[in-house]
Amino acid sequence: MPTATPRLEADLERFFRHRIRLLGGHTLKLAPTEAGAPDRLVIMPGGKMYLVELKTDAGQLRPIQLVWHRRIRMIGGRVHVIHGRDGVINWLRMIVAAGDPLKKTYTRRRSA
Repeated sequence: MPTATPRLEADLERFFRHRIRLLGGHTLKLAPTEAGAPDRLVIMPGGKMYLVELKTDAGQLRPIQLVWHRRIRMIGGRVHVIHGRDGVINWLRMIVAAGDPLKKTYTRRRSA
């Protein structure tokens, strides 16, 4: 694995956490107790929760991750697979537009 990949993944995770916090939410990194389990649990205002798998722009799901996603779908859940920074921004816009109980729209904070 190239040395740049872990850095890119860590940068993406920081970006994701920051954007979730701007919307008043919280994200937990799920402990790798089982190979293939989703990366994160996102809790948004109003209690809406999401299972999220973060990938870099070039990242691919592993076969064991596909197994987990299928298991979760079979019991009525969903894993949101998000690729890159643009994917993070688009996903956040989607959940806001879907009527989740967020009181503000997705905007970038500006310093005074």
